[in-house]
Amino acid sequence: MKNSKEHGTKLDKLLKALKGGPKIKPPVFDDPVEAIVFGTICEHFCEKNAKKIFKQIKTQFVDFNDLRISRTEEIMEILEDDSPAAQQCAENITSLLSSILDKYDTLCLKQPLAELGKRQGKKELEELPGASQFAVSFCFLTAMGGHAIPLTAKTLEFLRREGIVEAEAGLPEIDGFMERHITAAHAYETYELLRQAAESPAKKPRPAASDKKEPKKTAAKRAKKKSK
Repeated sequence: MKNSKEHGTKLDKLLKALKGGPKIKPPVFDDPVEAIVFGTICEHFCEKNAKKIFKQIKTQFVDFNDLRISRTEEIMEILEDDSPAAQQCAENITSLLSSILDKYDTLCLKQPLAELGKRQGKKELEELPGASQFAVSFCFLTAMGGHAIPLTAKTLEFLRREGIVEAEAGLPEIDGFMERHITAAHAYETYELLRQAAESPAKKPRPAASDKKEPKKTAAKRAKKKSK
């Protein structure tokens, strides 16, 4: 990306301003398949809702195979959303789980991916039907010990709006810039800070001039004029 040094300085400044809250801890998943399913949900819903949805999925369905063979409408009921994006999310979940089962003959990915190694494992996940780039990056970061910074559409829009990345830069270019500039040790924290900022309500505009307190000198003049 052009002017990467300048953009890197802007990113550092932004992240410094965003820090200050509770320490951010990455989630723990028993198996990478959990991470990629959660990532599929998390791409379309805010994290608070995604956690609620994922918890409901784990209680409503016997296991991931039960989820795999479920109807799109059943999953959408748990998503509590009938939008095209929610439908796509539900379809991606079943498509992804079916493609994992077809390829590895199991719905547990811990051993197969460990045998492949990080980079090859990520490459194979990227080739699976139903696996979005965000979901794979999220899984790679949180469950495979990889170096990635998942970016939602809202996060990308936020980065462009803040001038952290160039408006015309594509996702592969932005991913490369982020991974070069942010170390693996700070990758999850960066993902969370940027996501939280992107999903936070916009700041309230400053009050108009008429709403501001009247300067003391002007107020005194008005009082003197009224007394005459």
